[in-house]
Amino acid sequence: MPDGTAAPPSQQTIGDCQVVVCTGQGPSDTRSDPDNSDVPADSNECTIGVCNNGNPGSINSQSGTPCTGGTCDGNGHCVP
Repeated sequence: MPDGTAAPPSQQTIGDCQVVVCTGQGPSDTRSDPDNSDVPADSNECTIGVCNNGNPGSINSQSGTPCTGGTCDGNGHCVP
């Protein structure tokens, strides 16, 4: 496959902010490139998964965002 062609889904890791692509050097020669659209899942309902230059992270939801049992406080916590 040509350089930069995304590898099959079975070779991808969802939510790692990376995409495995072919290098054009052979069928098993790949590399990881940053993919800021491949955001990580976030189990905290008061934070949001993000990618920054291919690195996974999270940011706090806005204060007042609804969450189970209350609203987010803007610091990543759900408060009654």
